[in-house]
Amino acid sequence: MSPNAFSGIAAFTSPLHRIGVRIMIASLFLWLFKPVLAWVWKQMLTPENEFHVIACLLLAGVAIHAYRRSPPAHRELRFQWSALAFALLAASCLAYLLNEYITGIHIFSATLMATACYGMLGLYVAPALWRSALIPCALLIFALPFEGYLDIYLGFPLRLLCADLAGDLLSALGVPPLSNESIILIENKAAVVDLACSGLKGIWAGMIFFLLLTWLERKALSWRWLAVLMLFICALIFFNALRITALVYTDLALNAPQAADHIHTALGALGFVLSCALAWLALTLAPSRHEPTHSAEKRVPSPSMPASQSNWRRKEELGILGVLLLALISYTPHPKPALAAEAIELPPPPQFSAQVASLSDIEAGFFNRNAATARKYLFTWRDMQGSLILVHSRYWKAQHDPRNCYQSQGVSIDDEKTWVLPDHSEIKYLRLDQGARSAFYWFQSADRQTADYSSRVFSAWSEPEQSWVMVSVAWNSMISPDLAAQATALLRQHVQHILTGAERSDNGK
Repeated sequence: MSPNAFSGIAAFTSPLHRIGVRIMIASLFLWLFKPVLAWVWKQMLTPENEFHVIACLLLAGVAIHAYRRSPPAHRELRFQWSALAFALLAASCLAYLLNEYITGIHIFSATLMATACYGMLGLYVAPALWRSALIPCALLIFALPFEGYLDIYLGFPLRLLCADLAGDLLSALGVPPLSNESIILIENKAAVVDLACSGLKGIWAGMIFFLLLTWLERKALSWRWLAVLMLFICALIFFNALRITALVYTDLALNAPQAADHIHTALGALGFVLSCALAWLALTLAPSRHEPTHSAEKRVPSPSMPASQSNWRRKEELGILGVLLLALISYTPHPKPALAAEAIELPPPPQFSAQVASLSDIEAGFFNRNAATARKYLFTWRDMQGSLILVHSRYWKAQHDPRNCYQSQGVSIDDEKTWVLPDHSEIKYLRLDQGARSAFYWFQSADRQTADYSSRVFSAWSEPEQSWVMVSVAWNSMISPDLAAQATALLRQHVQHILTGAERSDNGK
């Protein structure tokens, strides 16, 4: 065979090799992130997230338009080694594995998947295009329907911070409060810093505003830009704490609840507008991004790559393939087998005239997968009828926010409040179906009771072996606060007896 034939085979084999390696890289990447991709797809298909789908499609359309208008040299897709992009890809994969193994929180996994995608992009596009794509990629993450879930995981520490700041401001006004987590007590009257008071949705909307402003004004990402961003977030948190202070002071100290609601709403809007205005003014001082001209890009010749460098970069692509393969082999989902708990008895309280109600196949499968014991009852108590659900588990994901169940069943939640009972325990009260029905729920361990699901989640990370029971009661009519307090005291004592018996059983093994 002639030498020309061998050279022809070599020329054919090299592109085929590259295509095969890149198909394998893409396949391993999708396989690694398959669980979180399925979760994101499911979230995007829910009716309440239609706005997020439209926002993502618009953002993708704008990004494609900007890509097509970029210089021709930037539109070329070919592998080019970038240590920063590779480090971002590897770190994102490692953090994803740790998050899936330790917490199993989907929104964190989805965010890490997006950063891994951005790192992968930096290995196949021009460096200038990769840098300019950072803000659109960040906007895409904020356009996803994550803010409701972040209220659970990040809203709780934010509420604690805002409650502490509000306590300091109230002390400065001469009304020193007593605080317990997100509850503020003034003269035996209580105010709860609830989910809506965390300020996280304001920060989420503010971040979208700030990133859009950065993108439209073509501001360069610098230390000055980062300082403005930090000041903007601090301003949003401060105004949120000021809003809570005004609400608590007007409601509890001045005993004017109606005025407190108006002041609370007005200060929330005013604080957000002032923070955005200050951020816009400060951002005007930040330097703009330098854009190379098209003519300059055309004058830059495309350098030919030596054979040794081509082989070296081929090895780098094989290294990326190896990292993804190693990550896929190392993937271990949460929960760990050690979290599986033995089933315990969850009888109804003897004061309830109750009969067992069967769980649906979906509910039973969910509780079995998440190492939980669940019982459902239909009961009659003091001429009132309703349903009771008890869920026992050490795994926090087995005990969810009951509001999600009501909404998925088509039940409208007209109003929700955190009731602080005379014994200073708290329950989450729900007004359902335009006042036709009501419900309340809480989470209880051997030494704690909380109506805050976020508090339940954080306690699982600090005390993973602690057993909890979710108590969810739905009433076929409206229930008064006095009857709710009596039913809560009865159920709390009953659940305490169950948990005490479970602890004795564990200690006897």
